[in-house]
Amino acid sequence: MTFKQRFQTRLLIARSFLTDTRGELDEKALLITFFVLIAMVGLTALGSAVSTQFGNLAGLV
Repeated sequence: MTFKQRFQTRLLIARSFLTDTRGELDEKALLITFFVLIAMVGLTALGSAVSTQFGNLAGLV
């Protein structure tokens, strides 16, 4: 194997590794975004329920 062939082989290996890493990072970013959106929706509903409860308690006092 010549130096040029070894270099090209290593370049292909490095290129495929970078492509796989980017794909994995994109997948993780999508999962994090998904869970953040779910948490925001859940906390919004909880926040409005707590706000309503405090409003009811304030009306009683």
